[in-house]
Amino acid sequence: RKRIISLSIIFALLVLCCVAAFWQGLTVEKYVMASDKVSANIRICLITDHHSSKYGKDQKALVSAIDKGDPDVVLIAGDLFDEDRDTKNAEALLKAIGGKYTCFYVTGNHEFRGDTALMKTLVRSYGVTVLEGDIRELTVNGQSISICGVDDLFGFGSYGEGSEEEL
Repeated sequence: RKRIISLSIIFALLVLCCVAAFWQGLTVEKYVMASDKVSANIRICLITDHHSSKYGKDQKALVSAIDKGDPDVVLIAGDLFDEDRDTKNAEALLKAIGGKYTCFYVTGNHEFRGDTALMKTLVRSYGVTVLEGDIRELTVNGQSISICGVDDLFGFGSYGEGSEEEL
């Protein structure tokens, strides 16, 4: 009987360790930065490594977290899509935020494992600006800021010529 209890406890701990190691839930981090170059508060939401994940029906949990931060601009910094998943979860996010916020997007390495041009067209169709070596000037709370973005390194023809670590 003691052996069964001990094995059960060990099994439960292993399961908890696996859950913790492979957790892919929504993570929200808040940072406050100051600069003499910025005279007004600017709230920026950065979304990265979404990988076509689902955060509730119509991305409700993610959209709620974005809304709670009340951002002035939303930046999507790569891997919105994932080559092993369809685009419906990424599209649900774009649909929810594209017309609501000023949004900018740059590709990540996972976009270059699929039809990158199609993904960029899809992103644009939801009113999100795709940056491809561009600089966009905008005014937020009376403060002029520049938003810059480039395609992932793999977008410059190096994909497949070495591992990400080598590049």
